Amino acid sequence: MYPSTRLKSQNEGIQKGQSAPATSEDVIIAFMGVTGSGKSSFIKALTRRSDITVGKGLSSTTCTVQAYRVLIKSTSFVLVDTPGFNDTHRSNGDILKQIAEWLNCTYRQGAKLTGIIYLHPIRETRMEGSALLNFRAFQRLCGEDNFEHIFLCTTFWDIIDEAKGAAREKELCENPEFWAKMMNQGSRVVRVKDYAQSEEILLQMAQKSTVTLDIQKEMVEERRSLDDTAVGKTVNAQLAQLKAEHEAQLAKARRDAEIALKIRDEENQKRAQEQLRHHESVKEAQEKLLREQKVEGERLRARLEAMEREAETHTHREQKRLEEIKAENKRLEAERERLRNESAKRQADEHRRLVTKPPPRKAAWNGIRKAVWL
Repeated sequence: MYPSTRLKSQNEGIQKGQSAPATSEDVIIAFMGVTGSGKSSFIKALTRRSDITVGKGLSSTTCTVQAYRVLIKSTSFVLVDTPGFNDTHRSNGDILKQIAEWLNCTYRQGAKLTGIIYLHPIRETRMEGSALLNFRAFQRLCGEDNFEHIFLCTTFWDIIDEAKGAAREKELCENPEFWAKMMNQGSRVVRVKDYAQSEEILLQMAQKSTVTLDIQKEMVEERRSLDDTAVGKTVNAQLAQLKAEHEAQLAKARRDAEIALKIRDEENQKRAQEQLRHHESVKEAQEKLLREQKVEGERLRARLEAMEREAETHTHREQKRLEEIKAENKRLEAERERLRNESAKRQADEHRRLVTKPPPRKAAWNGIRKAVWL
């Protein structure tokens, strides 16, 4: 059920977007928790104010402490929306300073808290790292003697399986590092499944007396600086630890980078050496091939020259032989010509002799036979 119509009349005196001044007559409930835990959504649902911005990402939309008055069953509540720890843009030290200033200012004015609703998104699988450190800072801010004024509320049950959520809730409640110690000292654990139906949580808190947080005692009554308070020391220790972890991570990253660079350089050098060896091997093979080609070329050239010389010698020999054959043919032709001439001359001489002086018949016949034979 939403707040009654009297809620509107109580809120009419508060300008849109402005914080409501808290008084000692109000039941002041502070909402705390990490960024995105549902603080602004919770308050918006109870007050039905449209000017309350609800974040949808990891960045906090609540930049300053804002207080909103709402009337629930004749009880005037002031719901205090605080910036969430673990913000992406501001340090936990800056956020703590804002919260401390508001708490101390209202404490000096005589307005005390009745209780704190600490919201934890049950969708988170674990509370570790910065979330655990922030929770410890929250414990130091409140003080162990004031744990009974704290309601530990889990949110976002609508987006998680009930069994998984119950298992995570059980771990939170049983682990001394998380909620077990606070529960043993009076803190209550509540599941918030519907913000608008959570008026009963506020009404239960309204039954308690007011409380002075440790940070208010330390800074207002003991006049300590924020850094000198328990929560200030815790946050500073966290910052120092985170700085040390960050520096260690940077150092490790540098070492890893140096190692990676060294490995890469060694690999590059190894590849370069392999490439050089391959290049030298290829060069050596090429030079060997060139030498072999040169030797083979010289061998082929020598063979070709020898073949050319042999061909030239053969040609010369054949030419000489041809010339000899031509000369012999010429000599034979000359000899045949001489013999023909001699034969023709003898025939002519014999013919003249026969014509001029006939020989005796027998002697003449023998002479003719001899001439014919020749």
